[in-house]
Amino acid sequence: MIADLNLASRPFRNRALPWTIAISVATISLIALALTVAEWTRVRAQEAQTERDLAILRNQVEALRQQAAQVRDSLSPEQIAAVQSAHMIIARKRFSWSQLFSDLEAHTPANVRVTRIKVRDVAQRGDRIFADLEISVVGRASDDVTAMIAELNAAGFNIEPIAQRPRQGRGASGIEWTFRLRYTPRSTGVETGRTGDERS
Repeated sequence: MIADLNLASRPFRNRALPWTIAISVATISLIALALTVAEWTRVRAQEAQTERDLAILRNQVEALRQQAAQVRDSLSPEQIAAVQSAHMIIARKRFSWSQLFSDLEAHTPANVRVTRIKVRDVAQRGDRIFADLEISVVGRASDDVTAMIAELNAAGFNIEPIAQRPRQGRGASGIEWTFRLRYTPRSTGVETGRTGDERS
C-alpha cells in the first residue's frame, strides 16, 4: 500500500480537465444564447410583419368605408328606398311563411281562430331572418285567448298584447285580441324584441 502513495511535493494533477469542462460549459452557453437571440429575432420579425399586415388591412377597411360612404352619399332618396325595398323582397322570399302558419296552428286551440296577420317588417340580420307581426285572434271567451298566449309564450314567442275588445256587429260574439310578436323560424330559433316602430 505504501508503494502506491504519491509523496511528491507537487503531486500529479489533471489540469486539462477543468479547462475542458469550462470551455464546454461556455460553448453550450454561447450556443444557447445564439439560439435565444435567433428565436427572439424571428419572433420580432413575425410581429413586425403582422403589424404591417394589420396596417394594410386597416387601410383597406378605411378605404372601403370611404367608398361605401361616397356611394351612400351619391344615392338619391328614391334610390335608397329602392335598395331597402330590394332587401325586404329578398328577405320575404327567404322567409318560411308555411312554417309560420304551421307553428301558429300548432299552438292555436280549437276554440280560438286567427282572423288577421299583419306583417310589420321582414328583415335579415346576419344569417337570421325574422318577421315582426301583428296578429288578431277571436276566442269564445277571454280565458281561451289567454291560454293560447300562455302556450305561445311557453313555446318562446313572447307575445305582446296590445288590444282586447268584444266583437262588434250583428250576430258577433266572442273576444277579439290583437298582439305583436317577432317570429324567427325554428331553424334559427324564435327571437323576441321590440317590434316595428318601437325599435330604436
